[in-house]
Amino acid sequence: MQQTIRNTLLEYRNLAEEDITTSIEGAGSGDEDEYAASASAGSPRFQDRVQPNSAGFVRTTGFLGKASVVRWIEELTTKLVIYFARNILNTKLSGANFDEFHYGLLQQCTYFLGDNYLAHFSVFRSTGSYPTMFDKTGDHSQPLEKELADIFVNSYFLTVHPMFPILSEREFKMHYEIYYQTAHYPSEVWRNILHVIFAIGAIHTLRTNAQAGVVESDHVMFAFRSGALGRTSTFLVDIPSLEQLQWAAISGLYYLASYHINRAWNLIGLAVRFGHTRALHLVKSNTDLSESEQELELRVWHAISSMERFICVFTGRPSSLQDRFTSIRFPRTVELTFAGPLAYMASLETQAAMAAICPPSNVTTRTTSSIPPWTIFIRSLHLDLIIAEALEELYSPCTVNRTWAVVQNLVFDLDRKLTQWKDDLPPGVLDLSPASEGLLPMHERMYLYLRFYGACILINRPCLCEAQQLSSAIPSQSASSKRMDQDAAVRCLSAARNLIKLLPQNVQPVELYLTTPWWCILHYIVQAGTILIIELSMDIFHLPNETKNLIEESSFVLRWLQALSGTSTPARRAHISLSRLLRLALFKIGRDNHPTAMQFMDEDTSMGPLAGPTSTITFSPQSFIPNTVSAGWQE
Repeated sequence: MQQTIRNTLLEYRNLAEEDITTSIEGAGSGDEDEYAASASAGSPRFQDRVQPNSAGFVRTTGFLGKASVVRWIEELTTKLVIYFARNILNTKLSGANFDEFHYGLLQQCTYFLGDNYLAHFSVFRSTGSYPTMFDKTGDHSQPLEKELADIFVNSYFLTVHPMFPILSEREFKMHYEIYYQTAHYPSEVWRNILHVIFAIGAIHTLRTNAQAGVVESDHVMFAFRSGALGRTSTFLVDIPSLEQLQWAAISGLYYLASYHINRAWNLIGLAVRFGHTRALHLVKSNTDLSESEQELELRVWHAISSMERFICVFTGRPSSLQDRFTSIRFPRTVELTFAGPLAYMASLETQAAMAAICPPSNVTTRTTSSIPPWTIFIRSLHLDLIIAEALEELYSPCTVNRTWAVVQNLVFDLDRKLTQWKDDLPPGVLDLSPASEGLLPMHERMYLYLRFYGACILINRPCLCEAQQLSSAIPSQSASSKRMDQDAAVRCLSAARNLIKLLPQNVQPVELYLTTPWWCILHYIVQAGTILIIELSMDIFHLPNETKNLIEESSFVLRWLQALSGTSTPARRAHISLSRLLRLALFKIGRDNHPTAMQFMDEDTSMGPLAGPTSTITFSPQSFIPNTVSAGWQE
């Protein structure tokens, strides 16, 4: 058995070295400079190809492109495993076959959720079990208790809606009040949308502990009731109405917030196609729509477009959007007016109830601010364009056909555009002072800040490479080119470190969820933490004097992930993945006994180097099973 494992390790190492050699040889004769060497010399290596059951294409998650932080985790895992495998070829390796071990590790690199997670909930397996808030007969006509419904609806419109205005808040809340007064609702699709809002609000309520008795299974039940959750699609229509488009989009938003990324990818992509079918991406002339209805359609299109850009960063997959085919303008920084039910006729009873309700009092009150409403949304749309360009230019298969000098210039130009975008922001938008007169809500300002640092990481990431990798691929690289690589790598690391500094030193998950975009904060924590661990695994090549600080900051990331794991299974998974990586990275640089890092590492010991004269590593992969206690797991 030992010889079989030894042979497996040798084959794996030879395959990896052969890939690297092929990439380098493809660049030229061996004395290339940056103008001759292929972009494969740097971080874009191998993004034009994929191998099943390897980094980027694990069966349980599907394809993940080079822009995805999960892909970064997978590739770093592979790199560290190869490194230690080389060092133990002449020592003992305890555990299963190496291939099986490596594949098992890759499966556990993702913090995204899949159907195996949903399968633990009875509603996903059958329709025979309902939470106490529903009538036991399964009759949908019995609405949720109004007090709890208000909490869920307000949570959605206060925290998620400002970034993705898929709905008309005034119109929706008008019908929401009518629904609870008369039991009448405009359509089945509208009620499905209501249940998705309940589902999103239930996640926020669970995370912030805003209401006792809300458990993990509640949002799954609401999603099931909305038709967004199930084993068969309920979204296949011929020519979708605007309402059906909104239903698909908000269902995708639910899956984005709950980190069911493949389902989010599918539904957000469907919403984009629905938008194209309805020509929302084009300027309309001679339309019968009112100005308010036209503005709503504009916002719906840009909201689903922004969601599409967002999910592309999560997955690294190519976007279905092509900006050259879009002609509509950006939305205006004004509140939508509402003059009655849109898109459908109301009954006489509904109209009477509507007349008794004053629309302005029915809209969530936000912090008074001198900054125009929807500024964050519109500025984020401009940022989306820079991110889309970065994904296309730096993370597409054609990137490897360019020279390294071209990639360096693209990185420089995109970083310059990003800096200009920040400089053009209105005063106070990025002011993180406590909410007061004249400032937008803290979570909206944090959203823009997090996206800025995330974009900076994404743009400069291709230059965060090991020195040996670049020197082998570009033996005649000029001094100025090396400085460009160093500067970009430092910008990438600085963005990650600055992002981490945004996190409160007082580790209180509820406070974090209340002051940040709760539905995506985990992504940014993992993104920044992964970048720091990558640098540690490179022997702190780019920041040689910052070893202590980088370890402390990486440990701070683990501390936050550990705290967030209490009510979040994705955070629990991320904590395990980054704990393993940090443990290996610290062992590689001889800091494996760092007290702070060890304090906040996950207790999982399925992989780790054992300090000793033989430098033995023990491997015993375990499939991830959600912790029913720590992850807020209840049925």
